[in-house]
Amino acid sequence: MPAMPTNGIGRTLKDYVEALEEELRGRKRGGAQDRDVAYPVERIAWDRIDEVVAREYRTTGADLRAYGRSKGAGTAKVVAIELACRLSGKTQREIGIRYRGGGSQAVSAARKRAKCRVPPDLLKRLVSMIREQPHVA
Repeated sequence: MPAMPTNGIGRTLKDYVEALEEELRGRKRGGAQDRDVAYPVERIAWDRIDEVVAREYRTTGADLRAYGRSKGAGTAKVVAIELACRLSGKTQREIGIRYRGGGSQAVSAARKRAKCRVPPDLLKRLVSMIREQPHVA
């Protein structure tokens, strides 16, 4: 079995990258100086997001991905779209295709609806539930 590549100080390359990404996240302050830094993007699988949202709203993943706001899954779909934008690392166009909502403009409109309809504490709770077992894509 070949040895894992190391960075010269005894850590594997994977461990080194993870430590570096964690350090970068800790430095992020949200100001103008952060705009030109490419911070690591969290990528969580679609299925994990669908699973948590469907459980919370007592619906199915298929209902979330169905066209329109049918079967009473309108608010659940808006929440799934918002969480996918925050956590999946996908473009709004890809998210629109996934949830049968159209293009990036439809996703943007759904995100505006999420700001009005969904309490921020609910989104925070769902994000923490998703991150418990992220099933990275």
